[in-house]
Amino acid sequence: MIDLDDVLTWDSWVIADHHWEHPRIREYQDRPPDHFERMRNEWIEYVGHDDVILHLGDLVCFGDIDRHPFWIEGLPGRKYLIRGNHDKHSNEWYGAAGFTVLGRGNRGFMWQAPDSRVVAFSHEPLTDPGYAGFDLNVHGHIHANDLWYGLPGHEYVNVSVEKTDYAPVRLRDVIRRPE
Repeated sequence: MIDLDDVLTWDSWVIADHHWEHPRIREYQDRPPDHFERMRNEWIEYVGHDDVILHLGDLVCFGDIDRHPFWIEGLPGRKYLIRGNHDKHSNEWYGAAGFTVLGRGNRGFMWQAPDSRVVAFSHEPLTDPGYAGFDLNVHGHIHANDLWYGLPGHEYVNVSVEKTDYAPVRLRDVIRRPE
């Protein structure tokens, strides 16, 4: 099992919900016509070969499954994936594309941030009271929507591509430091 404390730093990248090859995601999320190309280009522009990037699920989806590798093979970075509800390929398939699969993340993967807060990374927002034990939940799944319910006393940050202008974002920019 990978310990995120050994992998992540403030300079790591995070992103969620590319849904490459989803045939109707443009319609559902009002994405621009070139969103697939734009997301790939933004990743390549920002993420360096040795950078760590944590993908919070729904990397590829339905559509032309023969084109899935076109979008993700060769993306730079040391890539980690928390599988989302649409990540249907095997762990070996993602591994062949250069991703280390951490699991489904239904209860979150915890990380002690440099500012001592406990950050939970998950695909879906962690809203069940049994998931307590974190200060901040960095998640995807809800796309451009706002979180309508969260656990009292916990912060939530949505890093779905619709919220990040289709580009990966640095953890230091996502995890707002306390004032």
